[in-house]
Amino acid sequence: MKSPTILGSTTTDWMNSAMPDSIAPDTPPEIRRAADRFCTRIEAEGKKTWHSFSFGNHYDPARINFGPIMAINEERLAPGAGYEPHKHAGVDILTWVLTGTLAHEDSTGFGGNITPGTLQHLNAGAGVTHSEVNASDTEPLVFVQMMVRAIEGSTPRYGSLEIPTEPGLHAGPEVDANARVFVLKVNSANPIDIDAVGAHLILVTSGNVVINGAAMAQGDQWENLAGGTVRVESAQASEAIVWLID
Repeated sequence: MKSPTILGSTTTDWMNSAMPDSIAPDTPPEIRRAADRFCTRIEAEGKKTWHSFSFGNHYDPARINFGPIMAINEERLAPGAGYEPHKHAGVDILTWVLTGTLAHEDSTGFGGNITPGTLQHLNAGAGVTHSEVNASDTEPLVFVQMMVRAIEGSTPRYGSLEIPTEPGLHAGPEVDANARVFVLKVNSANPIDIDAVGAHLILVTSGNVVINGAAMAQGDQWENLAGGTVRVESAQASEAIVWLID
């Protein structure tokens, strides 16, 4: 197995969302460190966002998306801070809270609080409006929000899924894209093997893990165009979001 390449950028263009037709089986993965992400700071409003891909005012033609995955944003909101109602269309939006409580409302009629352990899913369909606010007046909020390009338009719909607490690779909700999402939970006694048939992406959301021998910390991202068995180990209870591209 070749050693992974550690990069801050790449020359690959994912604008069309399709994966390459042919990938050599020994193509090495790339590790993208948390510190190399784009960062948007709006200090006056208590907002800070770390972007894995081009987003908002940040543009790098080499970091558009990974297959259908268009955005992976780590949001950090001060007490009471948030985003007023805004519109999305043609995407599936998934939200995973790391710490704190997220108050969510959308035009499908859903409104409520999301806490750690619940993977939230909003299919924007032809268009949906939603807002996201830190529900606490005293505690900060940290969550990861991901967007995937939908295959076809549909009626907007909302859903949420409670993820088991025990170690394992736990399936998330189905998305309208050629991709599947999982929440991985691992500890010192339970390494996890992932059978990735093709391209896959792993974002460490808490703790520290070792992926095929490479040390990864919170916010680090593993991207691999080739398939194969991926072993995730950790000396402590840790979590990651896993995307498998079909």
